[in-house]
Formats: sequence, structure tokens, C-alpha cells
Amino acid sequence: RVSRLLRETILALFDGRTDPDRTGLLVRLAVLELHHAEDSTTFIPLPHEPRCRRAADIVLADLTASHEIEALARAVGTSARTLSRLFSSETQLSFKSWCQRARIAAAIERLSMEANVSVKQLAADLGYASVPAFSHAFRQVTGKTPTEFSETK
Repeated sequence: RVSRLLRETILALFDGRTDPDRTGLLVRLAVLELHHAEDSTTFIPLPHEPRCRRAADIVLADLTASHEIEALARAVGTSARTLSRLFSSETQLSFKSWCQRARIAAAIERLSMEANVSVKQLAADLGYASVPAFSHAFRQVTGKTPTEFSETK
């Protein structure tokens, strides 16, 4: 998941123009945008350890589900405690925080791409029990409510 700016910068890098000054500036912009993404509270670090990565892939494949670490650990052939430690060491986030960020990142992507998506629909689509629960989680991660975010995009 990349920002619109990064997406357009990458496309511009491969548009066939060969001006070295332009290319240098675009590369610098892409690198800056990547660093910004990694510092963002919505950046989702993906684990590399195979069991941990399989668990992350399961979560990302269905963000609406309430993924319990015990069930995921069984699915990837490890203990919940080991998977929890792996997630923390691989992503610097607890499993619960990582899942929350993944859901909020999906919400941000939809808010950025779809002009008329309602907060109620988004909350339901991402498996939140209520709009207030979704808004609270969104604010915890981004510092803004979904409505405030939509107004500033």
C-alpha cells in the first residue's frame, strides 16, 4: 500500500523520459516518501520469519475477522506465546496493535480512494461492531476521527 504521491512518482520514473536531473529528483522524492511511510502510524511492517509471515498473510486476507492469536498460532504450527514474541520482534508491534493498524490502513486506503464511502459502511466492512468502536480505533492509530481524516485528504 503506497500513497498516491509515491505511486505517481514511481510511474513518472518509468514514463520513458531520460532527463537525469528529473530522474534524480524523482528518486529522492520516492525515497523521502518511503521514509515517511515507514514512520507513519499507519505503516504496516510485514514480518519475514515464515510462521509469522503466514499469520500476517492470514490476517491481511480477511481483515473483517477477529483473529485470535491462539488460532493463528495453531494454523501456522507454533504456540501463541512464540507467535506473539515473533510479531513483537519482527514488527515492533504487539499482535493486537499490528492487526489494528492493518485494519485502519485498509480504512485509510478506502477513504482516500472512494469519494462517498460512509464511516458506517467502512466500519461494517472492516468487521467493527459499531461506528464508535471503529472511530475510537481509527483515532488511536491516526490521531483523527475518520470524518476528520476525510475532510483533510
